Amino acid sequence: MKIDIINSPLVSICIPVFNTVLYIEETINCFLNQSYKNIEIIVQDDCSTDGTWQLLLEKYAKNSCIRLYRNELNKGVGENWNLCYEKSSGDYVIMANADDIYSQKFISQSISIFNKNQFIDVVQFGHEILYDNNLNKKPSAAQIGLNNGLIYDPFNLVFFSNPFLFQFAISKRCILEKAKLYNINKKLFLHTQICDWELQVRISRIGSNIYFHNEPMAIYRRHDSNISLSRYGEKNSFYEIIDLYHGYLKVNYKEKYFKRCIWEVKLLIIDFIKSPIGFKYNLLIKSIFLLFK
Repeated sequence: MKIDIINSPLVSICIPVFNTVLYIEETINCFLNQSYKNIEIIVQDDCSTDGTWQLLLEKYAKNSCIRLYRNELNKGVGENWNLCYEKSSGDYVIMANADDIYSQKFISQSISIFNKNQFIDVVQFGHEILYDNNLNKKPSAAQIGLNNGLIYDPFNLVFFSNPFLFQFAISKRCILEKAKLYNINKKLFLHTQICDWELQVRISRIGSNIYFHNEPMAIYRRHDSNISLSRYGEKNSFYEIIDLYHGYLKVNYKEKYFKRCIWEVKLLIIDFIKSPIGFKYNLLIKSIFLLFK
């Protein structure tokens, strides 16, 4: 499908990077090979130590649609994502992980959906999961049963089931600006490991129209260096942001939060039964405590 670049909106692909030398070239090339051509690619390296930055300079320093930036000191996940986003200027934005794989029609399919319904704010795509050393891709279990179309009650869906990955979404800039934390840090992302999920909760909270397209258009890599695979890393991050949630999600949030804490307690108990060695008792105590806060 040919795209008229002059009359098509600019799409910003923001790629925050840290130590992904094994994968970053394939990810960037996925976007360079998109059928949709009116793009800018912003890569923000968070002081990588594995040769990522050297590879980026060697491969892409002279590419006119790619802008490379590097932090002098490691900023951490949320802040690096903010730095990357703030350098973008497109009408639509993709916050891409530096190790995932995207279909050649990821952007063109997104723009087609937006053009058919001007009220859509975010398009979320289906994805498959690829485990290292295993050539077989698996569907995302959390997305089974979700049909194409606008998501009804996205807050409950994102907060409890979490079927979406924000790196496989394309968002209108206006909705991201609306979702910024003007009463906290005036930025898009919190400084936490789960900043992408937290932003999705916030976007769903402000009444956004989220469209789900269930055809797999991307592949999520699972490998040893995924920070999300840490056994309790994401639970710790969830508790880190709870006090802030009480502040900016207001009274209506507390009932939802109570239900989520009950869910967390159940998951922790199940985890203890399956694998008591290394179990974090403090997290179970924290979950129970927060039920009565």
